Formats: sequence, C-alpha cells, structure tokens
Amino acid sequence: MPCRCSLGFLALLALLGSTGFGQKPAFRAIAFYSTHVEQDHVDFALQAIPFFEAMAKRDGFEFKATSDWNEMNPAALKQYQVVLWLDDAPSTAAQRTAFQEYMEHGGGWFGFHIAGWMDGRQTWPWFADFLGTLFYGNSWPPLPATLTVDDPQHPAVKGVPASFISPANEWYSWDPDPRQTPGVKVLMTLAPSNYPIGFKDTLESADIPVTWTNTKYRMLYTNMGHGNKIFANPQQNLFFESALLWLGRQSGAASAQERAPRFRVVALAEAGGIHKPFVDAATEWLNALAKQDDFALDYIQNTDKIDDAFLSHYQLFIQLNYPPYNWTPTAQAAFVRYIEEGRGGWIGFHHATLLGEFDGFKMWPWFSDFMGGIRFTGYIPGFADGVVTVEDPSHPAMKGVATPFLVQKEEWYTWSESPRANVHVLASVNENTYSPDTKTKMGDHPVIWSNERYQARNIYIFMGHHPELFQNPAFTTVFKNSIFWAAHQVQNP
Repeated sequence: MPCRCSLGFLALLALLGSTGFGQKPAFRAIAFYSTHVEQDHVDFALQAIPFFEAMAKRDGFEFKATSDWNEMNPAALKQYQVVLWLDDAPSTAAQRTAFQEYMEHGGGWFGFHIAGWMDGRQTWPWFADFLGTLFYGNSWPPLPATLTVDDPQHPAVKGVPASFISPANEWYSWDPDPRQTPGVKVLMTLAPSNYPIGFKDTLESADIPVTWTNTKYRMLYTNMGHGNKIFANPQQNLFFESALLWLGRQSGAASAQERAPRFRVVALAEAGGIHKPFVDAATEWLNALAKQDDFALDYIQNTDKIDDAFLSHYQLFIQLNYPPYNWTPTAQAAFVRYIEEGRGGWIGFHHATLLGEFDGFKMWPWFSDFMGGIRFTGYIPGFADGVVTVEDPSHPAMKGVATPFLVQKEEWYTWSESPRANVHVLASVNENTYSPDTKTKMGDHPVIWSNERYQARNIYIFMGHHPELFQNPAFTTVFKNSIFWAAHQVQNP
C-alpha cells in the first residue's frame, strides 16, 4: 500500500504541476507504469516519474503518470502527443489495438527496458515489426556498461559524449539485430570493450544496440530502465531529456493525427547484406516523401505476410532490392494476381532482376517474363560510372529528368538478352561511357523500363547499389515520378 500511495501522489503532482499555471503546454505526455511487476522495474518508475515531472516544469510541457492501463484507449490517447512505457506494456487486445492505431496515426512513443520484451512474435506481431526485432537474451546481474553513440547528430543524442558509462542495468540482446531491420536507425550501442558482460547470464560478444528509432514511426526505444541507479549519470539523463523533447516537439498539430493518407505503399526491402546502405538511404528518403505528400508507408523484410488480403491494402508495391526468389508460394500467387489484374502498381530496383538459380532457389519463370524474358548473366564487380540517356521523355516517370545524366559507381548488370523487344524502354546506359572501361558489356543496355503487357503500372529501375544515388537529382526524380504514376496519383505541386 505505501508503494501505491507514493506513486499515485507523484502522478498527481506530475499532472497538476508539470506546466506553469495558465500556460499552453508545448506538448502533452502520458507515462504508463505498473506496481505489480518486478521490483527493479518499479524502482525505475518511482525515479522516472519525478525526473520527467521536473523536466516538464523546466521545458513547458504537460506530464501525467498513470498506473491505469485502461487509459490506453483511443479517447484518452488522442489527448497526448507522446506515450511512455516505464516498466510494463499493454496486456489486453483492446489496449494493444488502441496503441497501434495511435502510432499509425502519428502518435509518439518512448519505451524503456522491459517495454521491448516479448516471449515471442506470436504475442503481438505488429509490435515486433514496430520495434524491429525480438528479445533474445539478457545479462545478469545488472552491471554498468560503456555505451557508444552511433549518430551524434541525431537530436535525441546531440550533446551526449561519444561514449559514456551507463549505470548498472540488465542488458538485452536481440534477434534479429535491429541494425539490420530496414527503417531502424540505431542511436547507441554496447561498446565491444564490455564483453563478456554478466556472470550468471552472460552476453559474450555481438553487435547489441541499446537505443534506436524505427523511422517509420515517431518512436524511440532504449534498453535502460532496470533498478534504482539509472538516473545516476548526468550524461545519460541528458539523453533522456533530449529524446523526450525530440519526440514531443515533432508532434505538430494534434489534427495531423486525424488526417487519412492519400494512398498506401508497401516496400519489400532486402534485409542486411551489401545493399543495406542503399536500402537505409531509400527508407529515409521515402519516409520524408511520405510525410511531405501524405501517403502511408509500410516495410516488410520477407514475403511471409503477402497474400491477397495483405496486398489489398496497398496501391503500390515497391521491391526495394529484394530478389525474385525466396518467396512463399502464397506470396508468388498473390503477387501475380496483383500485377496481372492491375490491383496496384509496382516499382522494382536493382536486385529485382537477379534472375537465375541463386541460394538454392530455381528461377521464377513468370518474373523473368515480367522483366522482359531475361536472365542474369553478370555484373561489374569493381563498379563503373556510366552515362544514362532518357529514351522517352514524354513518359510520366521521366518528367523533368535531365538527359543524359551520370550514374556513378554502379555494378551494371548484364542479362541474357536486351529486354527491349518485350518492354517499353524509358532509359538506357551507353556502355561506351563506362569509366573505367570494362569487358562486361551486353550491347543494347536498357536500365529503366515498363512492361505494358501487364495491367499494373510498373517500372523497373536498375540503379540501386549505393546510397549516394539519393544525392543524384535525376535518380530521385525518376523514383518520385514513378511512385505517383504507378499508384495512379497526381503529385502535389
């Protein structure tokens, strides 16, 4: 009983005293906690509440703490721009649905430690995708650890030292590594010098992020949050303050949460590997474009979810370097119907024409036909610059694209034959402009095309190996034009 009373009193103070009397708060935040969970987690919540209450007074926002998780409902959540989970997570279907809808309509979230724990994906599949990973293991007992800052320019960690010693905490490991999840930006990581960390339960070595954001959402997860020493380090406290202010000050007008997207896009993104830097840059660029032009964007890393019902939610399918193999039979059949019946549009990049026998998978004949009847035969492993010429400037995807334009450091795939006889070529590379020169050539060499034999509006864009492509205005113009054309949308002026 004393514990409940003290927390309730702190929550009341937080609600009544977090902003100056009569002043409009910069934003409103609500923190959820529980008193029936592990005591080390309750101890963290007991310290977090007055910490954020004092911060709210200084920074002019409103802060409320509650142990009533039934306030995780649409009517209550719409009053707040940021939700914090201090020592627990929603436990009912209604609470989880309310939180999912809140986040998908622009809400903000700051999750600590146990907020990222689940006993398996089946518990809450949406949250596993939202977090970008699943809990795998932990260290024990709680120990201090050196953290390194991955992105010192990010507002949530700006001003935080490049490395610092975080107070004693129970450290989690993850599978998959969230760093490999498209759209996830890691902000802080356990330094290699920590390993092995723990005695009873030990983390031996790995790349173990401790703080990250899924850039599809306004969210941030941090592993810190176990015990009563978490707020003992002022450098870490600076991060807590900066992170919450970053989340709150992004919120904008509350009415933005009510705006429906113009259309919906799903991106099947290759996970990890040599193309990850390109996929990460594409994700950041797409997220900014989606925000600017009011469309919704979801990412998947494999084809497990793809079926007719899943694809029915999307007006555009972007194959973001994911190859044309390792698809489930259900996904293949649904995708064929999606394209052949014109249920939505398609844009494919680079790896989408890796057609042949790879990684133990046979070639997908339908996809080869879709790409113009081609088979992958080679590439330039050392890369080469090349000059690309627009062949059909009247096509909507080529609007405003300067021609010719230079593409630097590309692999320039070759195929068994030019697809020109079976597709509408929009642009091609002049192999005589390769620098350095190479013997890996195929003659007539289209690099952007559309197959008009299928009902779906579709564009294949060969370029897609390096993130620097997003500094190339010709490339980004083609990409942007293709999105709106393939989705049957009109670009904002």
